[in-house]
Amino acid sequence: MKNYKYYFTVLFSCAGLWISAQEKLLKDEAVEIALKNNYDIQVSSNNMKIAENNASIYNSNYLPTLGVNAGANYNDNNNKTAFFYSAGPGK
Repeated sequence: MKNYKYYFTVLFSCAGLWISAQEKLLKDEAVEIALKNNYDIQVSSNNMKIAENNASIYNSNYLPTLGVNAGANYNDNNNKTAFFYSAGPGK
C-alpha cells in the first residue's frame, strides 16, 4: 500500500507538467492587448481623427461670412380720445 501512495504522488505531481490550463502569454502580446484595450489611447486616437476632420478651410474661419439683419416698427397712433366732463353734485 505504501508503494501505491508513492506512485500516485509521483503521477499527480508529474501530471501538472503536461497539462496546462492556459496558454503562455508573451510580453509583446501582453503589451499589444493592453494598448488595444486602453481607454485613454482610444480617446486620444478618436480626438486625432476629429482634429483631422476639422482641419479644413471650411472650419478655419478663413471664408467670408454673410450676415443679414432685419427689423420693423409699427405704431398705430390713429386713436381718437374723447374727454367727458361731468359736473358733480353742487356744480
